[in-house]
Amino acid sequence: MNQEVKAFAEHAKQLVGHTITCILHDSESEAYGFSATKGQSVKQVVVLMDPEGNGPGFLDIIDVNS
Repeated sequence: MNQEVKAFAEHAKQLVGHTITCILHDSESEAYGFSATKGQSVKQVVVLMDPEGNGPGFLDIIDVNS
């Protein structure tokens, strides 16, 4: 596993134990994602191409409680 893949996997670990509660879709930008909860923790996750938006597989995780 290369360093980039390891970093993406580590980033995604913050979702472990959360439950997907809602699917999100922005018809204007065609972005999609989901909302996930674990107790009082709520995160919105948008699936991007990559951190810059031009390659596959990055999850933009937003902590709603912050």
